[in-house]
Amino acid sequence: MNTKIKLKIYPSYEKAIDGLINSEYDFARFGPASYILSKNKNENIKLLVMEISKNKKTFNGVFITKSDSDITNLKDLKNKSFAFGNDKSTIGRYLAQEQLLKNGITSKELSSFKYLGRHDKVALAVANGNFDAGVVKEKTFKKYKSRGIKSIHKFKNITKPWIVRQNMPIEIYNALKESMLNLKDKKVLKIFKGDGFVETSDKEYNFVRDGINLSKSF
Repeated sequence: MNTKIKLKIYPSYEKAIDGLINSEYDFARFGPASYILSKNKNENIKLLVMEISKNKKTFNGVFITKSDSDITNLKDLKNKSFAFGNDKSTIGRYLAQEQLLKNGITSKELSSFKYLGRHDKVALAVANGNFDAGVVKEKTFKKYKSRGIKSIHKFKNITKPWIVRQNMPIEIYNALKESMLNLKDKKVLKIFKGDGFVETSDKEYNFVRDGINLSKSF
């Protein structure tokens, strides 16, 4: 396949999701939750491939607090302030809220909470004492650990899926999928901070779907 690809960057999760379900573009790199939310709105969108990092399909989300905090587990977060990431984020909201609920913490048990939009903002807000605790991806935790934060709980997330719009011609879908599965150029893969792409299926994202559904009770 020899074709030109135009890059389009959307300013928010919501607009990117709406763009996909309305076929404003052909394919996208989404977080797991954005895929589920898109699929809920348009069941005809399709998975293309999923990313792998260090030859793994999963990585960790991390609950953090200040290094000198007496908070040691999720149950200790009762009556504490909490920083989430984006309100459509897999780690930054949905799976984190699922973990909190499983440990008896609802929004009513927290003294306050806020969506800060990005993992780095959460890490810095906790390090600076603006919130008692927060949640970030493990890579962000490692980057800001020296600022005075510690991990109190980890949980699994799955890597990013690539998704195509409804009614994409099958010959284009197959050619695009094959080219991505066979991509070995390290310079290109470095852009995505991964090792390559592998086949995937909707059922691999079922636990994210479950987390989104449970988070409605938060």
